Amino acid sequence: LAHNPTDGLYPPKHKKKEKTWWDKDQVMQFFKETQSFRPRHLQFFQMAFLTGMRRSELAGLKWEHVDLASEPPTIHVKDTLQQITGKGLVTLDPKTDSSSRKIEIGPMTVSLLRSIQGGQQVMKVDLGPSRQSSSYVFTRPDGRPIDPDQATHDFTDIVRQTDLPPITLHDMRH
Repeated sequence: LAHNPTDGLYPPKHKKKEKTWWDKDQVMQFFKETQSFRPRHLQFFQMAFLTGMRRSELAGLKWEHVDLASEPPTIHVKDTLQQITGKGLVTLDPKTDSSSRKIEIGPMTVSLLRSIQGGQQVMKVDLGPSRQSSSYVFTRPDGRPIDPDQATHDFTDIVRQTDLPPITLHDMRH
C-alpha cells in the first residue's frame, strides 16, 4: 500500500460505565435475601463487604493469617485460591505486590470470624472423621475450601432474584 488507510482516523473514545453501589439498607436486604436463598455463602459475602477483599483472597484466606489477638486485630492477605481449568482449585500469590497486605479489622469482622470458627468446630464434631481437616476460613461442610467461582454464581443469582440494582461481587470492593 502506498499509504496507511487508517491515517487520519481516531478510535472511538472509551466511555466508562457509571458504577452503582448499594447503600446500607440495600446491603442489609442482600444479606436477608442470601439467608433465604443461598445461606452457604452468607458469611463469605459479609466478609467481602466488611473488608473489601477480592473473592480469590477470601477463598484463599487461612486461619494462620488471621490474628484476632493483636491490637488492632488483623488479616494478612498472603494467598489466593482460584479455579484453574484442568487443575481445579489452585493456591496462588496475590494479584499484585501491593495485594499482599495487612488489613486491620473491626469488632463486626472479629465477631464474624469467631462465628465462622465456632461453626467449623461444630461441623468437625458432627461429621467426625468424614470432615477433611482444613486451614481455610471459608470451607464447604466437608472441610474442603469453597470455590470462588461458585460464590460468584451464587452472588449473581441472588442479585437477579431481588429488586436490588445489579452489581458484581467485585464491585463490593469499592
